[in-house]
Parts: sequence; C-alpha cells; structure tokens
Amino acid sequence: MKKTRTRSHTNASLAARATTHAAAIHHTTHETNILAVLSFIFGLFFFVPFASIVAIVFGFVALNQMTRTAESGRGLAIAGIILGFFWTILYLFFIVMALLFLTGLVATGIHVAATLPSTL
Repeated sequence: MKKTRTRSHTNASLAARATTHAAAIHHTTHETNILAVLSFIFGLFFFVPFASIVAIVFGFVALNQMTRTAESGRGLAIAGIILGFFWTILYLFFIVMALLFLTGLVATGIHVAATLPSTL
C-alpha cells in the first residue's frame, strides 16, 4: 500500500511540475508586434511610393504599443523607422537635385535662345 501512495504522490508532483513549467513557458514567450514587423517590411520596400512614410508611422505606433504591452519587436520597429527616414531623406535629396537641374536647364535654355541670331 505504501508503494501505491508514493507512486500517486510522485505522479501528482510530476503533474504539478509540468503545469508550472508550461505556465513559465507561456509567460516567457512574447508575441511580436505586427506593426513593428510591417514597419520593417515597408522600410525595405523603398521602391513603393510613400512606403517609407508608412514605415515611420508604423514604427512609432509599434514602439508606443510595446511600452503598454509585453510584445516584442522593438528592434524591428527601430529598424523600420531608420529605414523610413533614410529613404525619405534620399527621396527628398533626389527631388531637390532634379529641381535644381531642371531650373538650371531652363535658365541656360532661355539664355542660349536669347543669344542665337534669328534666321527668319
């Protein structure tokens, strides 16, 4: 009889340990914030118009959500924000350079046209 009691006590002890272990695993695993993932993905899609702005917005919203929840993905959100700002600054640089180039051509074209003799 003593063996049966010890055995049932051992089984109950193992069940309690397994439940505690499962609860510990459940509490240590965190879900990744979906906006952080989307921020990173949109940060990679530099060829899509306005994707960099979406990456910046999603990244900041994800960081704000992660301060209130136990979700992970802080690195993804920060990477999406950095990529978003990088591509936005690069786009703005190219736009300014294109405008300077075009205004230079227009100014040079007007000057050249004014100095050419009229053949008519």
